[in-house]
Amino acid sequence: MNKTRLAATALIAYTLFSCGRTGGSVEDKDKLDTMQVEQQAMHDHDHEHEEIVLLDGKKWVVDAPMMVHIRNMEKELQAFSGHRDNEYNALATSLKQHLDLLTSNCTMEGQAHDELHKWLLPYIDLVDAFAHASSVEEKGEHVKELKASFERFNTYFE
Repeated sequence: MNKTRLAATALIAYTLFSCGRTGGSVEDKDKLDTMQVEQQAMHDHDHEHEEIVLLDGKKWVVDAPMMVHIRNMEKELQAFSGHRDNEYNALATSLKQHLDLLTSNCTMEGQAHDELHKWLLPYIDLVDAFAHASSVEEKGEHVKELKASFERFNTYFE
């Protein structure tokens, strides 16, 4: 596993553990270590096919502090019309910054949180693949995938 994926996995594990929690006890650190191992196993699984379920036929409500960052990423992707490598690189940097803000502002708990992560983990993988793509053509394909990911998000979340 490359260092970027390992760092992303650690960030995701931290986010999963820290959502709705405070403190920094030894017990919390032990739980974080356990979560990192569990997250690594989960991350190695194919997340794109984990089925998100609706809440009694209704969309899940994403907490407002988190939704701001999600919508900002969606708007940037929808408005993106770049064709040059530096434009794609700037978009990748911006998406990563929004992801950092999103995960650091995680306030959700329970099943809504779990369902959101079924969308978020594959999305993080897509952003990572986009950021590491080597050709403009490959980056363009990743932008299409990222946009499609928001179609999935909007099906299950509001």
